[in-house]
Amino acid sequence: MAKGKKKRAANRVGNKIFFAYQSAGKSGTCDNVDAIRDAVKKIGSSAIIWENMKTNGKLINKEILKHIDNSMIFACDMTYLNANVFFELDSTE
Repeated sequence: MAKGKKKRAANRVGNKIFFAYQSAGKSGTCDNVDAIRDAVKKIGSSAIIWENMKTNGKLINKEILKHIDNSMIFACDMTYLNANVFFELDSTE
């Protein structure tokens, strides 16, 4: 394991799970997105999705990457090609 990865792993808190996925689009619904949202509700506070993050003027991708780094598990939905999800997945290496 690379030196930077060991440091990141040591900073992870609890059993947090970060879910990355594409937005549901203009309709606000999409089967896979709805399923992820339902799963996160069932999991509770140990799971986070980008839609529930409070970014209030902060750089969104910096906040997302911070949450990814602090998570024990990174889960991403690759059902549809999405540049943001690929970016987040790449940041986990």
